[in-house]
Amino acid sequence: MDAITNKQEEYIKILSSYEATKKEDEGDIAAYLKEHNKKEISQLSKKEASELIQILLQRPTEYVFLCGKKATLHKREVNCYHVLGDVEACMHACPNSTVGGDVNNCPYWKKSFEQSFE
Repeated sequence: MDAITNKQEEYIKILSSYEATKKEDEGDIAAYLKEHNKKEISQLSKKEASELIQILLQRPTEYVFLCGKKATLHKREVNCYHVLGDVEACMHACPNSTVGGDVNNCPYWKKSFEQSFE
């Protein structure tokens, strides 16, 4: 049986580190470990780690946009936005319906852009 990889272990830590879902995620991890007779995440196999990751990905979490607005998004999306950046989040998931995926319609981005040239 192949042991959990470092990347899987790190991803489980990331997925269970969001403040809005931390307690529930810890509960899911504890229940999964108990169900599989393991005491620690590091004892999981690759397959078990993959199953646990899928469980953790199911719970949406809160994302705070640069303008301060909040939305509940899937963890997979939130992880992408942490990697790809805030513009990507605003283009694809902005909770302001008047923006409509175009950051040029966002007063926050316009102001931020204009200030960068001052």
